[in-house]
Amino acid sequence: FDLGRLLKTARVMKDGHIAYRDKAIHDIKEMFHTRTVLHEKAYQHKTGRAVEMMIADAFKKADKGGFEFQYANGSTGATCKISEATKDPAAFLALTDNVLVEQIKYASEASTNPSEASTNPSEASTNPSEASTNPSEASTN
Repeated sequence: FDLGRLLKTARVMKDGHIAYRDKAIHDIKEMFHTRTVLHEKAYQHKTGRAVEMMIADAFKKADKGGFEFQYANGSTGATCKISEATKDPAAFLALTDNVLVEQIKYASEASTNPSEASTNPSEASTNPSEASTNPSEASTN
């Protein structure tokens, strides 16, 4: 379906309802069919849901462990706990997959060699360009 065309033909009526031209009926049906299929096959898939729960658990443990990630706040840098990121748009935008990767890396270093691990988890870089690309360095075995 052509979402752009669908949006261009949409009109808000005086009673607050959204109306479309009669020619858009096929696009509307296809949009809702696509939405249903995506929910059945992707969004609500048992494996995807399991991964979401594991990531949420990892973030909760990182937050309880005092992990803070660095982010740019205007012209200065700042640190923030994961649970507080929703209160600051700059922090929320900086909360990427790399934050989780750095937390896992920090936790792994701390558990294998506490003397070499950073004493402050916020010192872990959240910049993807600074992350190691060497697979042997990324291994947690």
